[in-house]
Amino acid sequence: MDHLDNLSINIIPPATDLNPLQGRKYTLTHSEATGEWYLSIGTQFPFTKLTNGLFSVIEAEWTTKMGEYILLGRININSDSYNDKLDQVRYMIYQKELPQLIAHIIDADKRFLHYHPLLLDACTDTH
Repeated sequence: MDHLDNLSINIIPPATDLNPLQGRKYTLTHSEATGEWYLSIGTQFPFTKLTNGLFSVIEAEWTTKMGEYILLGRININSDSYNDKLDQVRYMIYQKELPQLIAHIIDADKRFLHYHPLLLDACTDTH
């Protein structure tokens, strides 16, 4: 998981590569069968249940908190596998790799970030 060579990016209308700012949502999905990663960028999180060994790893969105933009997200450890050991392994992997996964999301949407430079501070803020 050092880098996401197999990352496919899909921008779902009405989102574009430059808008919207408020409520822009990211869903990073992984295929355990192929090792491929998929990033969906849109205005809604997918409501459909993923199949064929695909599961949503990270869901994040741009929102405001106390007047400042933040990237707020959640991590999905359980892929409905009902396998506690597999879930524990995923937890340990994602705990270690989370900063890189978020960096890949940010890197995949860099045209958007350059269009909205105020978000660059939110990407580098550590508090």
